[in-house]
Amino acid sequence: MTAAVGNDPLQPEGLLVVRNTGETACFLPPLPAITLHDAGHRPLKAGRRVPPGMFPGPVLLPVTLQPDGAAAVRLRWSASGGAGDRRCISPDFIMLHFPGGAVSAPFHGVMCVPEGAGGWFYQAPLRGLE
Repeated sequence: MTAAVGNDPLQPEGLLVVRNTGETACFLPPLPAITLHDAGHRPLKAGRRVPPGMFPGPVLLPVTLQPDGAAAVRLRWSASGGAGDRRCISPDFIMLHFPGGAVSAPFHGVMCVPEGAGGWFYQAPLRGLE
């Protein structure tokens, strides 16, 4: 399994793409855990924002990745945090966690949230790519 994130430091969104490099199909959760890490690969305290009305949310089925198949997670975040006091981070790596392992990719961008706000990014469900 490999991962890559296509992001531009000036654009507050990106796709985290995973590819099955194995010889058999694998099954991934539709909303996998994502963590952000610093240059030393230490996790940052930055989690996903849960969209309003998403608890417990719709039923999402696992995504099947055939050998050499790919899937993507769309991420969005704020690069400014809006007016007033805000906290910003510049992660160096993003990691996608799934049963049996995790994959990481370099990350180039800034994420900001208003002071006291929770959640640093929005995460869409994992979707297969054709």
